[in-house]
Amino acid sequence: MGCSFYIRKDCSNRPFYLANNAIQYHGDYWEYIEIVFKNYGLWDKLIELDSKGTFQKKIQTFYSKMPKQKFDFDEVFKDLYPDISS
Repeated sequence: MGCSFYIRKDCSNRPFYLANNAIQYHGDYWEYIEIVFKNYGLWDKLIELDSKGTFQKKIQTFYSKMPKQKFDFDEVFKDLYPDISS
């Protein structure tokens, strides 16, 4: 399985790119995204991959200007992640 979507040949940074995209373009659903990242152990991987601290800076900036969160995804989230949405 290739990584043609990403510039790098190494696919180990996929969670990092996914998280950066999510916070930049889907910040109004960030509460859901962060819960999933933390519950499935991706959060620690993101911090580990963030050697330059850019993701952590994005998080700080994001929380300082936190957009209003949308919760219209709640029922779908509960269906997709019943183990963490209880």
